Amino acid sequence: MASVCHGIEIPARAGIVKGLRMATVAKCKFDLEVCGGIYVNEPCVIDRHMFSGRTYHDSGHFVGPWIKAIEASLAR
Repeated sequence: MASVCHGIEIPARAGIVKGLRMATVAKCKFDLEVCGGIYVNEPCVIDRHMFSGRTYHDSGHFVGPWIKAIEASLAR
């Protein structure tokens, strides 16, 4: 799964961020943390099944690893 910027709202509301280290736009730090996630201010954070970035400006950092993980899971 991948999340960028305000997209954190979806997995946070779904209850799947607890204990995950994730990047998000600083404005959503509280939303992540109140749902049990751990805010990391980096362009790419990969924790278990979650790939995240702060803003669309970070896409070059997290989209490539995310696509490689998808390809690897399809190859199984």
